[in-house]
Amino acid sequence: MINLLLLILLTCLLTASPDLSATEKPSPIKLGGTIGALNDRSITDAEIAFQVIFNELLAEANESFSLKIYKDQNLLFDRFRRGELQGILTGSLHFIELDSLIHDSARYSVQFGDKLKQNYLLLVRHDDNLTSLRQLKEKTLSMGASHQVGKLFLDVELLQQQLPLSDQFFKEIHIVKGDNTSIIDLYFGKVDAAVVPKFTFETSQTLNPQIKNKIEVLASSEPMIHQAVGLRHDFPQHRIDNFEPHILTDQPSKRLINVFETFGIERIHRVTEESFKEVKSLQNRYNKLNGLSQ
Repeated sequence: MINLLLLILLTCLLTASPDLSATEKPSPIKLGGTIGALNDRSITDAEIAFQVIFNELLAEANESFSLKIYKDQNLLFDRFRRGELQGILTGSLHFIELDSLIHDSARYSVQFGDKLKQNYLLLVRHDDNLTSLRQLKEKTLSMGASHQVGKLFLDVELLQQQLPLSDQFFKEIHIVKGDNTSIIDLYFGKVDAAVVPKFTFETSQTLNPQIKNKIEVLASSEPMIHQAVGLRHDFPQHRIDNFEPHILTDQPSKRLINVFETFGIERIHRVTEESFKEVKSLQNRYNKLNGLSQ
């Protein structure tokens, strides 16, 4: 769900109103996102739904946009680099790699749960009596397709205990679209472990209190930003100045409140390069443990 919500944020940000007359309406702003943003929805349904809903919602803003979801993330990144796309939604690791192309005033992330930065959790079933990561050797794991940071966290945990990387350590890794699928599969014994964000685990316990009794945390990362939204460095500053009071306000419009409540968003934050220090630190630890150059 997190990717889908960040896609909504990106849509809201880029369809904000510049000060133009109806006769000066610009061409649609091109947005790109990863297929992980769909969370079990079809590409066609997502593209049509978002374009219809938000173009209608913001018609008076004299802006419009086109949205494309990419199955091939390398193609998405390449088109963003070439300036064929003005905005991008991606995981923190890729976002850091693209940082030189991101506008200094246009880095954003969404808060789910009680904090912006959330832990990644390695979950196991309580009845399996697992007390160490080593006991998961040749077991099965489930994790979301979009969680590169979660996989990095798991690999660092393994390397610190002088164990193989996750691709060699686990018998199978099931890559799923939604985090809830990972928790459900663990709950019903389809896999032996799962990696999910903390807020997803907390939400699942609220919806099904039995999960708290059956699933427990074996390891946890430090809190960090999982995914981010960014606009290109050449995106006009006056548009950023125009939409931010509406997006980052403590008193959002009724329509924006409805969107937030529907999709579980607490609030939107502008973030900086410093906001990704935990992710960078995790990457550096991985490189050091795996004998890679910094």
